[in-house]
Amino acid sequence: MTGQILQVVLVCALILILLPGIAFGDEQKKNVLLFSSDDVNLPAIVLANQAIRSTLKEHWKSPIQFYDEGQDSLRIPNEKYEAELVRLLQRKYEGIHLDLIFAYGPPALRFLLKHKDEIFSDTPIVFLATDPSRIADINLGSNTTGVSGRVEVIPTLDLALAFHPQTQRVVVVAGNAPIDQGLLALAQKEFRAYEGRVAFTYLTDLTAEEISKRLAVLPDRSIVIYLSFSGDRAGKVYPNPEVVSLLASSSSAPIYAESQVLLGQGIVGGRLISFEALGLSAAQMGLRILAGEKAQNIAPQTVPSVTMFDWRQLRRWGIDESKLPVGSVVRFQEPTLWEQYKWRIVVVGALLLLQTLLIAGLLVQRSRRARAEESRRLSEQSLQKLTGRLLHLQDEERRRIAAELHDGLGQSLVIINNRALIGLRDGSDADRITEQLEEISFTATSALDTVREVAHNLRPHELEKLGLVQAIKSMVVNVSDSSSIHLSSELDELDGLLSLEAETSIYRIVQEGLNNIVNHADATEAQVIIKRLGSELLIKVADNGNGMSKRMTNGKVGNGSGVGLAGIAERVRMLGGSCVVDSAPGRGTVLTLSVRLPGVEE
Repeated sequence: MTGQILQVVLVCALILILLPGIAFGDEQKKNVLLFSSDDVNLPAIVLANQAIRSTLKEHWKSPIQFYDEGQDSLRIPNEKYEAELVRLLQRKYEGIHLDLIFAYGPPALRFLLKHKDEIFSDTPIVFLATDPSRIADINLGSNTTGVSGRVEVIPTLDLALAFHPQTQRVVVVAGNAPIDQGLLALAQKEFRAYEGRVAFTYLTDLTAEEISKRLAVLPDRSIVIYLSFSGDRAGKVYPNPEVVSLLASSSSAPIYAESQVLLGQGIVGGRLISFEALGLSAAQMGLRILAGEKAQNIAPQTVPSVTMFDWRQLRRWGIDESKLPVGSVVRFQEPTLWEQYKWRIVVVGALLLLQTLLIAGLLVQRSRRARAEESRRLSEQSLQKLTGRLLHLQDEERRRIAAELHDGLGQSLVIINNRALIGLRDGSDADRITEQLEEISFTATSALDTVREVAHNLRPHELEKLGLVQAIKSMVVNVSDSSSIHLSSELDELDGLLSLEAETSIYRIVQEGLNNIVNHADATEAQVIIKRLGSELLIKVADNGNGMSKRMTNGKVGNGSGVGLAGIAERVRMLGGSCVVDSAPGRGTVLTLSVRLPGVEE
């Protein structure tokens, strides 16, 4: 029992969901008929049709079903065809409720109003006409409204005369169809005010080919106003765009017209009826009617024409675009080389720029490589020179040690040996032996001092005992006490940061720098600075002496160099650091060294 109740509930819910769509779906959908006096594929009708469809679809949220019908009144204007069309529409739309009809052109509007009781009796109508005069004789009734354009031949003539101020003759082209003759009568009436300024020639009651030949031989200082040519004197029907295209190809004067659909066929332009604007205004009326507003409550509107020109014809007839009225629409403007090939130019330009940058990069790399090679060659030469100087220094050091051992320790050992031999020879004389032993003791003490001095020069005793900083401080004090130079020092704590070899090299560098100051600088003040700057060790030995005419950078010495500076440069190179000797005559000397502290991060 419970299962049956559940089934009933589910069926009822399904019915409730589907009923709104079933009951109200057809009411929500709107049926709209687009009824034209002529072929629905004519450009004017296509433009208006597109504007109506797009506007209704955009602003009406429910579905709209569009129907298209063409009366083709120009080709088959007879009552028998009209009766057949009524019966066709009755059968075709039987059972279909139309919510709105758009009627293109006065013939379509007349047909719908005439047969209102037979077809679409209660459907509101929105008409579209090119000029109010074309519907002036039509009784619109209570369920009809619409929009009209306006044929503005005078504004178009004024534009043409402004562009061609030397004009003496205006040639007016019109056909023999009723619409053509109606526009011709309107133009003749309005052009009378200009007959004193220019001469008018009216080409009518001719075939299109005959008019084309006449336009080909127009006199200079002529312009052409094209009204309409829907049919010739023999009753042959012409599409206006085709006629204009034929005439423009042979015309010796610029052609101006009154319809948007002729733009692009060879006319310069003018105040043109915009079928896009007509369609938009008609669609806005249609939206109000679909929303429930009565058609008779919406007053018919007149849509102003649009000043439009063909850019190609402006160029052809030498018309300066700066002379166009403000707000003019210019169509068919050919893109400039930049507009047409903008992205190609950008891509090619980018590729050329990239290629240029690559070539420049290669040239820079090549130049750097050449400089690096030259620097390496110079470094090798400098290294060879420094290596030679180091070998020379080593030889000098060996000779110095040998001399000290020979002159000091060697002489002492000879004396000790001689005194020992004398003592052995005079073994029976106790006083003599005592004397010799005393001499041997004194000489041995002197020899020990000599050994200590040699050892000190190889690995300074103060450095071993005190550490680098205190040893340098001791050196500064000793030099200051033993000379007339006032020496000062500013030393950071460095113990444990450097290897024994590095400490010895730095000690010797400072020692050599102070020796140079004492022996050569003729200075009164000097200073030793050792600072720790992050992972770098800065060493500076400076004086206010007479200076020298040389400069050394990173181990390269200019203008010659002494053995002392060469030794300093080699020691710095072995420490992996850099050094600069900045000096000039009378300006003192500053020796600056930078050494990286091993194992210390920045």
